[in-house]
Amino acid sequence: MTREELFRESRHMDTSKILLEISRQFGSKLIVARIPIGSIDYGNEVDMAKVDAIHKAMMDNSAMDPAIVYPIFGNGGSTRYKVLDGNHRAAAAARTGRGYLDCYVPEYFLPKFTPASTDPNAG
Repeated sequence: MTREELFRESRHMDTSKILLEISRQFGSKLIVARIPIGSIDYGNEVDMAKVDAIHKAMMDNSAMDPAIVYPIFGNGGSTRYKVLDGNHRAAAAARTGRGYLDCYVPEYFLPKFTPASTDPNAG
């Protein structure tokens, strides 16, 4: 599957299949890390009622599954991330003012980011 096919088909794929495909493409296992929200492209196709509900849950420190993002390499070595699963979580995280979102990322990106806490009440 190409990157473009993954972007197009991810809305219709099971989460585990998305994770396996990203891992296969990068030849690396995935870890959960905190990604700066400004580096994440979550699009503008979100249901604001869902975003509101997720935002409230985030403000109440409810546990959330990490989003699934795909690294896109830009000019000058910058990296942006396209959300494949978790657009509503990303939009809600942007509203919280926290500045980050816990996301699955290929392991070799680990040195660039702070690993996410395993404590659901952290952050």
